This record gives sequence, C-alpha cells and structure tokens, in this order.
Amino acid sequence: MDDADSELTSSTQGVSGFLRIATSGTFGRLHVLPLIPDLLTRHPGLRVDVALSDFVRDMIKDWIDLAIRVGPVNDPEAIVRRIASTPLVCVGSRRYFERHGIPKTPADLAGHNCLVYRGMTESTHWPFVGLDGRFSVSVRGTLTSNSAKRFGLASWLAWESGCSRRFLSSTMCSTRKSWASLRNFCPTAGI
Repeated sequence: MDDADSELTSSTQGVSGFLRIATSGTFGRLHVLPLIPDLLTRHPGLRVDVALSDFVRDMIKDWIDLAIRVGPVNDPEAIVRRIASTPLVCVGSRRYFERHGIPKTPADLAGHNCLVYRGMTESTHWPFVGLDGRFSVSVRGTLTSNSAKRFGLASWLAWESGCSRRFLSSTMCSTRKSWASLRNFCPTAGI
C-alpha cells in the first residue's frame, strides 16, 4: 500500500478521483482498512471503495483498479507486482493435537481432520517445501468455508487442524490455545 501511495504521489501533483481496491476479507480487515484513513487524509480528493472478498474478483467486470492478493495470480493478462511475502503455517488447537497427535511430516496430514479454506488457491492440496523442493499434500476435512472469519476461528480451534497464512493465524497462535506444526516444511506466499 505504501509503495502504491508513493508511486501515486511521485507521479502526480494531487491524487484525486475514485479508487476501487479488492482484497481478501481477513487480509483487508487486518492490513488494508487500517491504512485507508491516513491515505484519505493525505489525499483529500481521493474516494476509496474497498471490496472485501475471499474469492478472486474479475478486475474488469467489477471495475477494480487495484487488487491485493495473497498467493499466486494465474491470470496471464494481469500486471503483477509482489509487495511482500508471508509464510504459510499449519495450526491446530492444543486440544485437537492432544487428542489426535501433532503431525510430524506433511504426509501425516492424511490422517487428520483438516480445515479446508476455499479462499486459498491451494485449498485441498497444501503446499510444502522439502529437501527435493516444492510439493503438495492432499488434505480432507469435515468443515469447508470460503471465509476465514466465518469459520468462527475461536470455536474452530476447539476441534480442527488447519493450514493458514501467517496473517490469519497470528492472532490464534497468540492466544496459546493453538500450536503451529510442520514449520520446517512451510513455504512463503507472495502478497
């Protein structure tokens, strides 16, 4: 967001008009929306509409000027610029791991009830990195959703194991009710 703002500032005298930004719900609430008041204060002629959705939006059809996405962008027509990276982490509740064991390798996930988040590109094939490079593991679970928020993360932590981006799980891990696992196998994703 800062890079986009500095590019706009350096390329024009005054930034004004309507800007429509699309980003995922959780990432937008945690990292984009808090920056908007300062952006609007610095550029009073700017009007901003933030579209929060865990699905990839059609930028042309939805009149999106700027899309901030976590993970790979598979549209060959898109102009993409990586602005940051975030590690993937596997997390689960202490209660779940006490009952079912902590997975030691990605292959162990086949025996676990995993949270399948359809907002991630890799929803049922979780990406990992090992000695031979990148690989994925097929996972399954009894709960699937397209929204991390709607999972009701607090109640989810009581019984599920899941894989999420660091920005989704940092709050959960700080409560000490959850544990991260498979850290040595988790790759990073671009933002």
